[in-house]
This record gives sequence, structure tokens and C-alpha cells, in this order.
Amino acid sequence: MNTAGIPSLDEIEGRVLNAVCREARKLGITQGVAAVLVLENGASNFYTAYQVNGSIERDPDPARGPDDRGTNYLGVVSTKIAEMVSTDRDSGTASRTAKVGETGFRGGRTDERISCRVFVAYSGGTQEQDLICADAGMIELKEIS
Repeated sequence: MNTAGIPSLDEIEGRVLNAVCREARKLGITQGVAAVLVLENGASNFYTAYQVNGSIERDPDPARGPDDRGTNYLGVVSTKIAEMVSTDRDSGTASRTAKVGETGFRGGRTDERISCRVFVAYSGGTQEQDLICADAGMIELKEIS
């Protein structure tokens, strides 16, 4: 963490994303993607980091029904992050209709800090499971503060 309270990329990759994926595995989730975006206040600078937990996508599964198209976890987690950046709220809680490129799915948390905003999300489980995973990342983030 630098003197402005902005977590480093090493801390994000080494601790926060690992905590998110570790929680997913505890929940029995064997595929998915964790993401973190750090946006500096008053600037257009940001950085993101992703970590794959097992698989980046799920192929269509006939057992889920004939309309199942599979899931691109990277795509879903990215839309959760994008929605949070746009609304400054946890994903899936905006009081407006989702825009094109957003899903409105829950599974992401946001934290306002002195000099930045941090967004943590997961895609790979149910929306509730994804929230539990994102919460694990937020807990780890607070520990490195």
C-alpha cells in the first residue's frame, strides 16, 4: 500500500484475488474469474487484475436445459466491475435499469477509500456465492490497509 492508501498491484494479485478464489473453492466452486479494479479519485487512472479459478468459461450443458448457452465468467465479472464503476454501488443494486453491457447481476462489492475506490467481483457461482467470494476479497483488502 502506498502512502496515499492505494493498494499495490502486488497486494491485489497476491492477497485479494487469492482470497476471493480461495473462498470460491471453499464453497465448492471449481470454475470462475475474480476481478479487482482500483480507480484513483479525481483521475482517470485505474488498474485491474484478474485471476482464473479453474476455468474461464463453462460450455453449454444439456442437463441444464435446451436453452443453456454456457457462461463466459470473464465477461460476466467484467460487466459487474463496469456496473460498479458507473454507479458507485455494489453490482446488482443500482436503482436504475442496467445499461447495454451490464447484466445487473450481484457478485461485486465496492469500497471507498481516501484516495481511491476499489471494486472486487467474482463470477462462477450463484449470485449469492459470488457475493460471499467478493466479501472475502474485501476482508483481505481491509487487512492490508
